[in-house]
Amino acid sequence: MTVINATLVTIHGFWSSPVTWERLNEVWRSDEELRGLNIHAFGYPSPRKPRMPFSGTRVPDYDDIAQTFTTEYETVLADARDIAVVTHSQGGLILQRFLAWMVSQGRARELTRLNS
Repeated sequence: MTVINATLVTIHGFWSSPVTWERLNEVWRSDEELRGLNIHAFGYPSPRKPRMPFSGTRVPDYDDIAQTFTTEYETVLADARDIAVVTHSQGGLILQRFLAWMVSQGRARELTRLNS
């Protein structure tokens, strides 16, 4: 039996949380062909209901969340060598901002751990 030595990162959409992926995570974890796959959920604050007028809460913008993901990529995922990312909705936009920022900072080589 082959064991996969890879990490799958999930990034949820707006008005959601990492819990969104749990049913699919169960399917991935039970698949014998994906044995050894490490699943990592990237979570960020996302309100479950619209903000009220004059509310003191702030919804982070894509760039803020992408910077949070950058930190997680550099720390929590530092030892992961083969990384695939699955996104939904706003999660895809966050990933795009992360990739664009890394390239704009001359850090594209650090993205070689990502697989498509």
